Amino acid sequence: MRRYPPEVLQKLADSWIAEKRIEDALTAYTVAERKYNSRSGRENPHSVGVRARRAWCLVQLGRDAEGAQLYRDALAAKRQSGDREPPTAQMLMESLRAVEPPGGASPLK
Repeated sequence: MRRYPPEVLQKLADSWIAEKRIEDALTAYTVAERKYNSRSGRENPHSVGVRARRAWCLVQLGRDAEGAQLYRDALAAKRQSGDREPPTAQMLMESLRAVEPPGGASPLK
């Protein structure tokens, strides 16, 4: 999997989501994000988008705390970059609110 470019890994992971292969998709998204990060930085729109997809996978697997942390990280990177492409900061905030425990730490201010 490591020899494929991140765009291919992302498409592969997206197809696995459609097949309900969440663990496999999470693995592919993780490798794709590492590649996007090394190519263009953590605030790159592709990196942020894949990070949000990783968060979604974690939530689907019942790993809400890990998913919430990735949503927070994606939101911070999105705000820092100023990028307005999907996922937007608003979309990330809504996703985070859906998994953030009541009274939990949240940078939503």
